[in-house]
Amino acid sequence: MIFLYIFFSIIFLTSCQNGNHRNSDLKYIYNEIQENHPGIFNKEDPTFKENLKHNYLKANKAFYKTSQNPKQITEAFISTFNDTHLSVNWYNEMPKIIPYNFKPFQIKYFLKNIVWIDLPNFDLTESQQQEFNSLLAVIKNFRKKNIIVFDLRGNQGGNSDYGIASSNKVDTSNLVSLNCAHVFLNICSAISLANLMSEPHCFLL
Repeated sequence: MIFLYIFFSIIFLTSCQNGNHRNSDLKYIYNEIQENHPGIFNKEDPTFKENLKHNYLKANKAFYKTSQNPKQITEAFISTFNDTHLSVNWYNEMPKIIPYNFKPFQIKYFLKNIVWIDLPNFDLTESQQQEFNSLLAVIKNFRKKNIIVFDLRGNQGGNSDYGIASSNKVDTSNLVSLNCAHVFLNICSAISLANLMSEPHCFLL
C-alpha cells in the first residue's frame, strides 16, 4: 500500500521541571501520534501500534525512575519512530520578571567643538535622577562648543519637570529639530537643556 498522505508534525512543548507536566507532555505526544500519524493506518506495518504503545510505556516508566533529562527521554521516545517528519521543538517559558535595560545618559565628544548627548529617558529612578543632574552640571561647560547634538532616539518621555517648565521662555532660533515632531515633551525638555548654552547650534535627533 502506497501512502500519498504525508505526515508532518512538529510538537511544541515547554521546558518544565514538574513531573506531572512531563508525563502530560509524553501522553500528549502519544495521543497526537495515535490520532494523526499515517503509520497507525498502514496495514503493511502492523507492528506500528504495538511499538508505539511499548515505547510509550517504556518512556513513561523512565520518567518515574528519574527526574533528570526529561527532554532526553522525550526525544528518545520520538526517535524510536525513525520519522524525520516527526520532531519536538522545545521552548522556554517566559520569565515572570523581565529586567529593564536602561540606556545610560552619555556624553560623547567628536573633534574639538562637537558634543553628542544621549538622553534615553525622562522617567527616572532616584539613581537615574542623580545621573541626570550630574549631566546638567556638565552641560553648563559646553557654552564654547560649536555643535551640540541631543540624541532622543528611543526616548518615550516621562517627567516634564526635567525641562518643560522653562521651555516657553526658550529662544529656538538656533535649534535644528530632526524627526522629533511626535515627541513634543522630549523636545521641550531638550530645548530647556539647550537654553543652558547661548552660542552653540543644538540638534535634536
